[in-house]
Amino acid sequence: MKRRNQWILFVVLLLSLTILSPSLEISRDPVTDEDDQSTDPLYRPAPQVPQEQQPLKITVSMKEQEFAVFQRFAVEIGNRIGTGVEVHNMKETSESDEYEAIREGFMLGDSADITLLNNRHVRLFAMQGYLRPFIGNDLNGMAADPFPQVITVNEWNQYRWAVPLDIDPYIYAEARRDNASSPPLQSMSTDEDWMNRMTAWSETDDKPFFLDVEDPLAFASWLEFRGIIRQTEDLFNPDEQNEQMQSRLQELEMLLPYIETDFKNSASGHLNWISGIVKLSDMLPEYRGELTEYINNDVETQALTVTGRSFAISSRTGQMDLASEWIKAMTSPETAQDWFEETGNLPIYRSVYEELEMRDVTRAIPVQALEQSLEAAYRNDLLNGDLLNSAQPLITQFLRGDITAEVYYSRVQSLFSQQGEDEMPSESVQNPQP
Repeated sequence: MKRRNQWILFVVLLLSLTILSPSLEISRDPVTDEDDQSTDPLYRPAPQVPQEQQPLKITVSMKEQEFAVFQRFAVEIGNRIGTGVEVHNMKETSESDEYEAIREGFMLGDSADITLLNNRHVRLFAMQGYLRPFIGNDLNGMAADPFPQVITVNEWNQYRWAVPLDIDPYIYAEARRDNASSPPLQSMSTDEDWMNRMTAWSETDDKPFFLDVEDPLAFASWLEFRGIIRQTEDLFNPDEQNEQMQSRLQELEMLLPYIETDFKNSASGHLNWISGIVKLSDMLPEYRGELTEYINNDVETQALTVTGRSFAISSRTGQMDLASEWIKAMTSPETAQDWFEETGNLPIYRSVYEELEMRDVTRAIPVQALEQSLEAAYRNDLLNGDLLNSAQPLITQFLRGDITAEVYYSRVQSLFSQQGEDEMPSESVQNPQP
């Protein structure tokens, strides 16, 4: 028995020496020598494959002409920071369709690294966990003096979720001539004034009033200009719905036959209307020389609502730093000026409006009016983005004359009730990833 135990100890000792011996190191390639030179004539080491950087993927929704400009800007900036860029244009026809398409991409995990969002949608997507916040990165905040409203509208739960690109105000435009016998329509003009003017204009133009019937904010801006609502969000606020609004909408029905939905004549390029509610970018840069002819620079008249867009980064991206660098370059004051010159979308930096090149714009739309528009549009984020998207089809049906004002009002009330039942609780995102 003692001899057997000695053999066991001998085997254990031998194994220990074998493991500690450098000549039997098993971590090395058995077909290479100590200098990593192959001892097998058929051996070929695996080539070192560098890990290629994936191109930044960017999703936007733009008209073709604007998209062509954006794509050029995006690629140029990508080249500047040393990355490839792939840009996808959704070409959605309405804001609600755009929202649903982006939301579907997020839900399916098929979103781009960077998405250009309507400012009113940023918080909705942030609350659902689809975005990654910007933490410890001021980007261009200190480079100039942005309008504060375009910064705060992208903040939620003490984080910043997007970086603003541009803004675009809604304005009332009316063709003016030096020999005009009457002043332009104002917010204080009566229903009779509007009807008389439309009747007179229709003698030379069947549909003299332009309105994008698929844009709920354009409709709200018209009602605000008419004095039917005090501010844009009232149209989507259940507490502001009353018999007086229903009555005013019924009076508005008389003007619907005069609405023109085509902004310009496709053949001649001339504007198809005499007056209308338009976005400034619709007039620029093509009709920039005619701004003072069409736009009355009264502050109160032009303080309608404003829309804007911001870049957000997907929570699934693996290129946060690179995406942030691209966004910083795309939203710089210098790029903002170039972007405005080519697309007509206004910069977010107040200092840019002090440049001589902007004087024709600020004469048509005073900076004071623009600030009032931003303050009203983004004050406390009162406008429910989900409700706005849901109301869009009803608004379009009403403006096209497919349903009456009474039916529209009734269905909107039902929509408000359903929205109240299905409203998503405002839960905080816990510990978002930087």
